Amino acid sequence: MRFSLRFLLVALALSAVPGSAARGENPVAGAALYRERCALCHGAHGEANALGRAKPLVSLDPAAIAAKLESFQTGQPAASMKAKMKSGLSAAEIAALTGYIASLPR
Repeated sequence: MRFSLRFLLVALALSAVPGSAARGENPVAGAALYRERCALCHGAHGEANALGRAKPLVSLDPAAIAAKLESFQTGQPAASMKAKMKSGLSAAEIAALTGYIASLPR
């Protein structure tokens, strides 16, 4: 239930952003978070398959991206991911990362 509420809040946050920001264009905060927490394993453009165990991020739709980010709150990722995400992500950070990843070239 808690996961569903968070996912709904992220979806609402993304849909409430007008124009280009809703499409993930120029999401500065998401880009910084991505470089800090994701790029080493997933590549600069979301093209890498994270140690051979995950799909490239650019192959995921925004709902799947948000769901994966939400799963970090419940300890679902692999041990290496837990270390990177141990501080957790706020709903705003999840929305920013989702928008940024969704904006990457496919």
